[in-house]
Amino acid sequence: MALPHENPSTSLWLENPPLGEIQPAIGNFTQPPPRETDILVIGAGISGASVAYHLQTLSQDKTTRLKVTVVDARGIAGGASGRNGGILWNSPGGLTDSKTPTPSELRRTHALHSFYSANVEALQSFIRDYLARRICTSDPDPADPLLYWYEGGGVTPFLTAEERDSSLHTLEFLLKNTENPLGLEYWDADRTVTELCCAPNAFPYGALRQREQVGRVWAARLVRAIAEEAIRLSEGNVDIYCGWLVEEVKAGTERRRWQAKLRQDSDELWVDTDYVVYATNAYTGVIPREAADGLSLVPVRNQVVASDPLPPEVLSSFRARNFAISADHGYIYMTVRQDGRIVLGGMRNLVTDGVRKSEGLYVKEIAMDEGNADDRGGSWLNPLVSTRLRQWVGEVWPDLSGKVHFTQEWSGILGFTPSHHPYVRPLPLSGQYLLAGFSGHGMPQCFLAGKLIAAYVLEDALKFRGVVSQVEQETGSLSELFGIHA
Repeated sequence: MALPHENPSTSLWLENPPLGEIQPAIGNFTQPPPRETDILVIGAGISGASVAYHLQTLSQDKTTRLKVTVVDARGIAGGASGRNGGILWNSPGGLTDSKTPTPSELRRTHALHSFYSANVEALQSFIRDYLARRICTSDPDPADPLLYWYEGGGVTPFLTAEERDSSLHTLEFLLKNTENPLGLEYWDADRTVTELCCAPNAFPYGALRQREQVGRVWAARLVRAIAEEAIRLSEGNVDIYCGWLVEEVKAGTERRRWQAKLRQDSDELWVDTDYVVYATNAYTGVIPREAADGLSLVPVRNQVVASDPLPPEVLSSFRARNFAISADHGYIYMTVRQDGRIVLGGMRNLVTDGVRKSEGLYVKEIAMDEGNADDRGGSWLNPLVSTRLRQWVGEVWPDLSGKVHFTQEWSGILGFTPSHHPYVRPLPLSGQYLLAGFSGHGMPQCFLAGKLIAAYVLEDALKFRGVVSQVEQETGSLSELFGIHA
């Protein structure tokens, strides 16, 4: 289990400022956290911000409020939330390759489908309300700020017959057992070329098209919005402190259950608290050993490039701008932004074991970048991945060759579990909770996963009986989905 690197690369999402006058600066970089708090949330990404927000929404009509302190070693959305590829895709998933799914597989598939859909709808509702309050409009996309649904949806082109056949098996099951709310359909190779205007040999096995709930998201801005609303609703009971690394969590005093050791440069302090929420995805290196037994969280590095905006005449003729693209089992993903930038990420499957020299040091390369928690930029990035990301667009769309200039590149660290399903649950230590390991698919899960953790905390801390059951009824059987009682 890893801790965040001190000198990460800078992404497009974090380099650009918030939405002008809409989003104020939030997060305290100058003052130290309080020495005592009711709830300590570690991590100010979308998971941590969602926990803080739902702690407020679930206790709106209550007289008792808990003091919530959110700390992050970097800043708001400083981890994967601010270093991703900018896609929100409600992927159906959840099936094995067996011809006859077992009853447990069927239940899990339906639970996953229900949860993803509920999460996407909840995020859309939050964004609409937030923008309406902040800029007096219900338009969710005034300038590509938070979330925009692609006109054509999402397209998953197939690079092999095996990938196509497996996906068609999944499609057949979904069409038989659901009302196809996502608008899934198969395109043969000819139609794929026609719809995407790509090279004739680019995707010889066709593609799966999903019409609904596929969009581009500016996650760093979204996290700021969620954090801002948490602070507003709390009436002074939520604070966010940036630049403080949590190094240790241990048993507390008679007054509070737990103590957390925080460090900023040479400054060190201890925070006493009754509840600890680990909302750090891949960076869960401070979970006490007795609570970490049975958990397997692997940091996985991913690389992303972004181009300069395409000229208007080039953008208008680029039909793929109307779709999000995910190819090669998700190892390649691409969006075109509102201003004409192409954002392309992935290809970590090209990384093999080996050693290369960088800045006078020997850097170990790990196959698939699994176990790699180094998100520095420049020469620390994998050169093969950097090269292939820049070549891919021109190979698939020859008309764009020489017209796309990738000028930004960054890396982000994802947290993977063996099942690729996250850990969203209470830990064996009383008062400690974990939501991590979203395995590259956090955007359609984190918002309501944070709500479930908030419900667990409130049910224990303030005896809000039934609040966990209430959240489960809203979103599907999350206990079964996340294996909470397993």
